[in-house]
Amino acid sequence: MKGLLMKDFALMKGQRRFFLMLLLIGMIPVLAGGNVGFLTGCLPFGLCFFSISTISYDEIDNSLPFLLILPVSRREYAGEKYVCGIIWGVGASLLCQLFGMGYGIFHDDFLVVPYLVQGGVTSVIMIGFLAVMIPIQLKFGSEKGRIFLFGIVLAVMGSIAALNRLINLSIEAEKAVGFFTDIPVWGYVLGSIVLCVLVLGISYGISVRIMEKKEL
Repeated sequence: MKGLLMKDFALMKGQRRFFLMLLLIGMIPVLAGGNVGFLTGCLPFGLCFFSISTISYDEIDNSLPFLLILPVSRREYAGEKYVCGIIWGVGASLLCQLFGMGYGIFHDDFLVVPYLVQGGVTSVIMIGFLAVMIPIQLKFGSEKGRIFLFGIVLAVMGSIAALNRLINLSIEAEKAVGFFTDIPVWGYVLGSIVLCVLVLGISYGISVRIMEKKEL
């Protein structure tokens, strides 16, 4: 797996201009209005997107069969995509959190706790995105994968809109909100970790089965 990670890191190293542009886009709201939260979502998700796109790079010029001739199993290939996505996505999220806390030292009006919560929620959503998109990319490739991605984005947006509508209409909304506020912080952290591990485990199992049945 180490060799596969080095290969993907080399691919990302060749996209320095893309990452620089992504960083500049994320820094514009920070410099213009102090909106550090935009950077927290922009940079990690951008790196997460690119880590998934390495699957498409592996399929160029029929390179995937050559990779699997090497002492690399299909199970290791699938697992490496998750490791790569987590390293880049969660790593970028942690760096953004450190940047936000450093920013807060020099700005008294900066709210550190909501920023940390935003970073945690972003990381959970990003891991869910990885868990959904990696099997789709392995199964259908980049072209059909984009169609599924568009459908997933629409589904998420529709679900959020429907949830907001239900909360606004529900008579029991205050009781539901009260229930969630009674949960301690460690409960949210522990629940998020368990959820991420469970989702990644299921997704990894699906990806391994896809790779084992994949004809090259």
